[in-house]
Amino acid sequence: MSKPRRARGRKRGLSLPVVMVCVLMAPLLFLLAHVPASSQGRDRDHPSKNTSSPTTSTGSTGTGRRTGGTGSGRGSGTGRRGGEGRRTTGGSAGPTRTRNPLPATQPYEFSTLKLGAKGEVVEQAKQEGMSFSVDLGGVTMEMVKVPQGAFYMGTPEADLRQVVLEYQKYCDDPACREAAERQVGSARPQHLVTVPAVFFIGKFEVTQAQWLAVSKMQRVKRALLPQPSKFRGDDRRPVEQVSWDDAVEFCARLSRLTGLKYRLPSEAEWEYACRAGTITQFAFGDTVVSDFVNFDGTKPFGGAASGVFSAATRPVGWGRGGIANAFGLYDMHGNVAEWCQDTWVDGYANAPEDARPRAGGSKVEHVVRGGSWKDPAARCRSAAREKWPSDSRQNTIGFRVVVS
Repeated sequence: MSKPRRARGRKRGLSLPVVMVCVLMAPLLFLLAHVPASSQGRDRDHPSKNTSSPTTSTGSTGTGRRTGGTGSGRGSGTGRRGGEGRRTTGGSAGPTRTRNPLPATQPYEFSTLKLGAKGEVVEQAKQEGMSFSVDLGGVTMEMVKVPQGAFYMGTPEADLRQVVLEYQKYCDDPACREAAERQVGSARPQHLVTVPAVFFIGKFEVTQAQWLAVSKMQRVKRALLPQPSKFRGDDRRPVEQVSWDDAVEFCARLSRLTGLKYRLPSEAEWEYACRAGTITQFAFGDTVVSDFVNFDGTKPFGGAASGVFSAATRPVGWGRGGIANAFGLYDMHGNVAEWCQDTWVDGYANAPEDARPRAGGSKVEHVVRGGSWKDPAARCRSAAREKWPSDSRQNTIGFRVVVS
């Protein structure tokens, strides 16, 4: 009997489903094998990693320094605001960084006063403010705390006629008188503005010494002349003959140095800081005198007597005994007029009610506030406003900075 034939069986091997899985997975495995190692396991906290050395200026010992000997010093480049990545020596943008905290404040004492209708001192007092200092490399900039609050911005209806006449009494021709009416009318209608948060503003206008220190720092978008001012001889004088674009560049460099967001004040912030809680024509009352404000003293306001015309800027805080407004700010009236963030819009119709800068106005003109050494008192009022081309450099215009 023949042996029974062994049944043929299927050869051992991969089943069809397994083969199909392998075929489908092959492209994915190939891609994974060729991904660069640097993209695998990416740091989750990359935006806050410190990967480059700090930006420094000549002789700088650190910014954001706390006054009173408790300074935090500048770190190794961390804590910068997103989008302001510092450039390395090779010119490539640094990583996105979070913003540094504001430095601790310290109290300081200042003198303020109230003037009567003829410019006489009727009240003088010592008050206390809070500020912090910024080291620009051997040169200090002081920033004063301004509280949140609300105020009426602009010229009230009841004052319009008087203010127009104050402008016009120094006019010699009809064109000047018409321009005076337009200028006074541009600060209408008076409206309520709320300043929703605390901010810090320069105690003084930016000085020539501060400008020189920042002009030596690496440019952000444009070069800055180290000594642009006409009136020299004392580096405590305010810088002038700087354009709006120059002032913005100064703020950008200061922001990069400190890791904070420095900028020009909005027009509403400026007037709020200037008024310092007052509703009068000036922070000191309804008139000013050249003993305390650097303007053309031969062209006073209201019942004040004629005074002195200095024909130049003076060192910041120069007024007899160093007189500040009730917020502890100096030279908000006169000395040099000051650039604001806002583009020029004629009048306050539809103006923001929360102190934001106005945009959408003139593309080539910006707001200037405060009046100057060359102006009559009327142009130095808290509500007075002017416009200048953004690229204009006048020996009557400077600025001060804000951080919040």
